[in-house]
Amino acid sequence: MQWLPRAQYWVNISVAYREKMILLYVLYQGIFWFIFVSTIGIFIKDWAWYKENAIYLTRERVRKKY
Repeated sequence: MQWLPRAQYWVNISVAYREKMILLYVLYQGIFWFIFVSTIGIFIKDWAWYKENAIYLTRERVRKKY
């Protein structure tokens, strides 16, 4: 969370576009965090699903072979 004050400082420099900049900043933060969280969630779900299926598939193959 160290980059938050720096971003706020950058927003304060552009006084003329302050309201627009704050809106954009909040919007971008929201989009970024939404994408970040959803990708991590998808990865975790897919990894769990993949692990279960991979274990199941390898067991099936081993059974068929021997």
